[in-house]
Amino acid sequence: MMPPKLTLFDLLRASQVQRWHILNTSRQQNMAEHSYMVAVISLALHHFIHRPSPFELNEAEVMQLVVGALFHDSPEIRTGDIPTPGKELIEKHAPVLMKEIDRALMPELPFVGGNVPEGLRRIIKMADIIEAAHWIRNNGAGDFAEQVAEKCYRKVEDAVHNYGAAEWKDPVNKILDALGMPRFPDETP
Repeated sequence: MMPPKLTLFDLLRASQVQRWHILNTSRQQNMAEHSYMVAVISLALHHFIHRPSPFELNEAEVMQLVVGALFHDSPEIRTGDIPTPGKELIEKHAPVLMKEIDRALMPELPFVGGNVPEGLRRIIKMADIIEAAHWIRNNGAGDFAEQVAEKCYRKVEDAVHNYGAAEWKDPVNKILDALGMPRFPDETP
């Protein structure tokens, strides 16, 4: 039997769920901090991709983006932050298990309902990857953390190419510049 969906009590525990627990880091990061940073990066990416004027801003879309980003990892309040190697093993042996658990715990966006449209989901995913690369680059300690930081940065680069370099490269480079991270080169492979 699947556990019941997340409650307000659960959602308020986001600051108690630690991330990066299999890496040596200079400080702890919790899910609430991560989610906030993903939301801010998502808003910046949305702006750089769409460049809306205040009169063109679609408030419903921005609401979905912000709520989607703030709660993108909320099922981890119950499961914990499963490190990437663990997620990859689970997906290899039970390909839909994590998606089923996530859907059971959070069948729709908290407080606003519905689901995040694919275009906004991509912005949130890109922001999630950028945030991870930035955070571990600045807070990782030791050789293994350095390897993970490099892997995270490569995931950003892969996502840019998978989503479409023409649309994504400039906005992502603007975010990377703002975060003091290396830009992608002008030529695309």
